[in-house]
Amino acid sequence: MAAYNTQTGKERWTLPDKSGDRVAPEVTLVRAGLVYGTTENGPVVLDSTTGADKEEQPGIAPYFSDGYVGIALTDSDHTVTAYRTEN
Repeated sequence: MAAYNTQTGKERWTLPDKSGDRVAPEVTLVRAGLVYGTTENGPVVLDSTTGADKEEQPGIAPYFSDGYVGIALTDSDHTVTAYRTEN
């Protein structure tokens, strides 16, 4: 997984990282400067510009969000669930 500067085309960041500490998530949603996804360790939220973790324990990796509600699958039975976002 990699992110590029839209003006220059140069790579901004890549995962897995060179130190091997971070893996590339399975991306579920990119919205409002954030990359949401899942890894074997659970959901992640990354800053799309830097690739840095934006939240420590996001709880879900939504497939859709309008800024007020996030739609995700529950881990236990894979049912669709709506969650209120924090604004």
